[in-house]
Amino acid sequence: MSIETGVDFLTGKLEITPAFTGGPISGVYVVEELNLTSIPIFINHYFGDLLFLNEGIMLDFQNAGAENYTGIGVGIGFGVGVRHKHNNFTFYLNPVCRKHLFLSEKYGLAEWGVKFGIGYLL
Repeated sequence: MSIETGVDFLTGKLEITPAFTGGPISGVYVVEELNLTSIPIFINHYFGDLLFLNEGIMLDFQNAGAENYTGIGVGIGFGVGVRHKHNNFTFYLNPVCRKHLFLSEKYGLAEWGVKFGIGYLL
């Protein structure tokens, strides 16, 4: 078991679509720039030399064009990954699922992605 932390940066586009009301709505959505900075604190559980499971919390700061999607918040996340150790280096591949919850937005933001990483043991 180990603790993983750092700083994550996510940038992209946020597409905001109105809720379905029963009638046809065409072309009514807004695309905003999204910049998200997270400080994760995850616990890694290892199963042998290759597999691991990680879970934890995040402190988030989000900056988007829409005020509803800008602010600070917390998040949770988990993932399952593989790692390879070579000398003092560790290489890993980690598919993750994260849920970011912001004070200004009721439903938050779901993130699915893959992390690649390199670690060095001093």
